[in-house]
Amino acid sequence: MFIKLVTLASILTISTFSVAVSAMPGTDSNTNTNTSSLVGNSYDPDNIRRLESNAYRRVFPNQDYIFNKAPLSVEQQEKIEKQAIQDLSVKEGEALTDSEKRALAKKTFDTKINEALNIDAIKTSWFNGFRVSETLTHAMLNVQSDTGDPLFMLQARQQGILDDNYIYFGTKVALIDWQRLNKVPPGGERKFFSYAVDFYAASTISKWFTSLVGFTLYQDHRDGFNIDPNTIYLIVGNLSESPFFGYVANSTVMYGNFDIVSNYVSTLTRTYFMQSGGNINFSYHTDDLHLNAVLLDANPNSYFGVTNAQSKSGVGFSLNGKYVYEMGNVGDYQYLGAAYSNVSGFQTKNGGNVGAFDINYGLAISDINFEAEALLTDKGVGGVNNSSSVSPNNIAGVPFFGSVRPSAALIYDNFLGTGESVASWSLQSSYTATVYGKRLIPYIDYSQVLQNKSNFAYQYGAGVRYNAFYGSWLGLDYTNIYSRSSNFRERQNYLSLSYTIYL
Repeated sequence: MFIKLVTLASILTISTFSVAVSAMPGTDSNTNTNTSSLVGNSYDPDNIRRLESNAYRRVFPNQDYIFNKAPLSVEQQEKIEKQAIQDLSVKEGEALTDSEKRALAKKTFDTKINEALNIDAIKTSWFNGFRVSETLTHAMLNVQSDTGDPLFMLQARQQGILDDNYIYFGTKVALIDWQRLNKVPPGGERKFFSYAVDFYAASTISKWFTSLVGFTLYQDHRDGFNIDPNTIYLIVGNLSESPFFGYVANSTVMYGNFDIVSNYVSTLTRTYFMQSGGNINFSYHTDDLHLNAVLLDANPNSYFGVTNAQSKSGVGFSLNGKYVYEMGNVGDYQYLGAAYSNVSGFQTKNGGNVGAFDINYGLAISDINFEAEALLTDKGVGGVNNSSSVSPNNIAGVPFFGSVRPSAALIYDNFLGTGESVASWSLQSSYTATVYGKRLIPYIDYSQVLQNKSNFAYQYGAGVRYNAFYGSWLGLDYTNIYSRSSNFRERQNYLSLSYTIYL
């Protein structure tokens, strides 16, 4: 039944392309007031400088936004603007810092493209044409934060980041060059190169219905060239009208946090526990509280089977909650989350389901970001199952692009299979600096997965990325992973250079 539902969702998405992203609500009796006068009176020099900052340009990329929303009162504008910055900061998991002062009316790259796409001949009463949004593209396609994409689309509707009655599209191109620093094992490679191109299209036609379809072209050094239609969202909800929403999706499951600060390399918590695949989500969301329940396609033989989720019945569930506390400065926050899933990428010694508890915490203050997450299975583990992202038999979904996997020899040597519960945790931090008006983000991370003193893995890394221009990022990562099972030990030591551009 689940497969039929998701298949129907896919057909509906591709055939109708109905994604709704609403403009933010606002009413004011002074709608006849001169627009430029309103704008001029609403912002003192401090507000103008703030609007010129990198953070505000990312959310409100041009002066047209202010003109369009001028009928809102100053208090309404400030509240919505602050919440938009807050939501974008939480979604990206990075500080949005000020850059060099720029003229408020300067046109962005997005604006120039959207002006070219403004074709009257294709407009109807319910369709205004095509648009791009680098803010949406970066929020939806960045690998640092992956579990809250459908929610962010509804927040973008609510806050006016996107407008109604358009089809939005965007793409990301990622190139990674790997260099192995340790001794190359038999059959291994010292160097290899990977690339991926992600594309999505979304429309904003209905105020209560939001959808998106996306696919990936990627080159893996082992599997060659691949085409994967891997992202589908069909969302029913309108946060301006109700805190409740739901969706059917083939996407990362809203379970736990699993953010990373590196450019591409996953933490061990993400590798072994993050879920991605066919799911049905029911959510409640306010500015500071989020709760959701998810039904999972836990059949690894299904195309929509969820990675790191397998059950004998073929169906699983996840429960998730998150509280966000907004601090004094816009973009500064703390969050605390907890989650449980009755399925995972592990199984008992007799092949039964293994669930996992998750707790996560994050702090963003000034330009510093800190994140911690811990998980514990609810039963003893007899090994990984076929849904695990590290299983040699994994046929559920696509490997996390840019991740470093353990060798099959480790998995076949009863890795994490001695019967005790498995625990995993991660600690990560990044700092956002401004260099020549662009973001420079150094980071460090550590993560571990453990069953006992002779069956575990740990990983640490450090790196940096620089926002060279527009949505273009140049990254450098160092990763060191040590894995041990009963009779096998493995050290993986990599340096990788990456280039990513969001359009």
